[in-house]
Amino acid sequence: MKLILAPHLAASLGDAARIMPQAKLERYGTAEIADGSTETVEAVVKRVIGEHRDNVVGAAPHVDAPPFTEDYWWLATVSRTGDAAQVRSFPPARAYGVDAQGFVRFEYPRDLRVADLARAIDDDNYSTSDHVLVITRAGEFGGNGHPVTSLVIWLLQEFPTILLGAGVDRLLLRHDGGKQEQLRKLAAGWAGRHIEYPHSLRKYVETRPAWYPDKLGQRLEVSSAAARRLLETLGYETSPHDQDLMEQSESARARASRSAWIDAESALTFVSLDELLNSDAERPDQQEWTDWADLTSETDSWWKRALTRLRPH
Repeated sequence: MKLILAPHLAASLGDAARIMPQAKLERYGTAEIADGSTETVEAVVKRVIGEHRDNVVGAAPHVDAPPFTEDYWWLATVSRTGDAAQVRSFPPARAYGVDAQGFVRFEYPRDLRVADLARAIDDDNYSTSDHVLVITRAGEFGGNGHPVTSLVIWLLQEFPTILLGAGVDRLLLRHDGGKQEQLRKLAAGWAGRHIEYPHSLRKYVETRPAWYPDKLGQRLEVSSAAARRLLETLGYETSPHDQDLMEQSESARARASRSAWIDAESALTFVSLDELLNSDAERPDQQEWTDWADLTSETDSWWKRALTRLRPH
């Protein structure tokens, strides 16, 4: 993994890439770290900035962004076309890694292990195939959506056929202790890998325009059949060239299915599987998000802590 020190760049939101000559991007130096490293990105970046501190801290004072230090930075990916580099900042949300067992992990970019990030790049989950990270100045990011207690509970509530298959409803699930235990294990596994939000799962699936259901099933630790139903719900259809491959589609059915998912992403969920199974309601009573009015993302909190450390005493 190559690290490019870029104190002359500030983090930016949006999908548009910034394009510049590769030499200009690398003007403040680079470092190399083994692709198989089990260190977190944060640990590696802090060490590299510390080793190059004299060259990068205080550099490019004209940039309208907070200072660049070991504790205060952001990340971007880069892809190259000839001598031109296209730089895209990570969004202020969880990124994707693939662990040694082949399971996808959703982590904040700095918390990813280098090896997991490298595998995710190889798995086409990013807009680049280059094992390169750009270390830029940070920006102020806020909000990370409404919290969902369990994505498994949300799926059972909103799209039960994805995990249960056709013909299985809550009443049948109430009397199937084995299936309930499987779902609880899946919920615990996803929580441990921070697969928590409907929009995050959708964004992860959409990193690839085509999936083999068995490959996606392995990444999420679900059956191939469940992965196929998830893809169908997110607007994928069977490829006309390969019956085992599913591709993003713009058919009326695919657009309607994907819209239904997006419309349900902010729905309130039941707290537990037992509460879901014992309720006669389709969803909990709707209410205002007053309990979460002060909610900010972990990234935003980190930004504020860093800013506090930088203020003169």
